[in-house]
Amino acid sequence: MTDIQTPQSTPRPEAEASLLTPTVDILESADEYLLVADLPGVASDDVQLELEGGELTLRATRSLSRDGESLALGRLDGDYHRLFRIPEEVDGSAVEASFDHGVLRIRLPKSERVKPRRISVKAVH
Repeated sequence: MTDIQTPQSTPRPEAEASLLTPTVDILESADEYLLVADLPGVASDDVQLELEGGELTLRATRSLSRDGESLALGRLDGDYHRLFRIPEEVDGSAVEASFDHGVLRIRLPKSERVKPRRISVKAVH
C-alpha cells in the first residue's frame, strides 16, 4: 500500500459542475512514487503542479474547440483539480513531470536516506 493519499472528496454545489477529477494511478518502487494522470483534451500549457507543505496540487483546464453544430457533447470544458498528500520521504527538489498526449506523469523520487541500500560484507582473515 502506498503512502500517497488523496483527501476525501466532498459533494460540490451544482454551480461547480465543471470541476473534473482526473483519473490517477499511483505506483511505488523502492526509488520513487509515480503518479499517472489522464487529462484528455488538455494542452500542456494548461497544466499546473504545485508542491507545498507536503501536498501536491494538480490543476488543469480543458477547453475543447468545436467546429460545427453540437448534436451531443460527451466531453465538456472544465477544470481538473486533485490534491495529494505526499509523504516526507519524497525529495521535493527532485520531482519531475512530463505530459504527452493527455497523460501526465509525475515522478516523486524518495530521498536517499529512506532508500534501501546494500551493505558490502568484507572478509576478515
